[in-house]
Amino acid sequence: MKSPRKSPILKSNQVRLEEQPVCLSESTLEDHSSIILKRRGELITSIEVTCTCGKVTILDCAYEQQESLT
Repeated sequence: MKSPRKSPILKSNQVRLEEQPVCLSESTLEDHSSIILKRRGELITSIEVTCTCGKVTILDCAYEQQESLT
């Protein structure tokens, strides 16, 4: 029997925001990697990650409908 596939979507309880940048590798600040949060008001709509190799990955944020977000 196959095990169920995990969803590629992270739930809010699986994500933690930090006030300061977090190092995810042994790279240095001179490597020019970056993470940019795109916002609509207080809501984060996407996260743009630029790797030291120059590759850019954009993570779109999807939220379950909640009255507090509308």
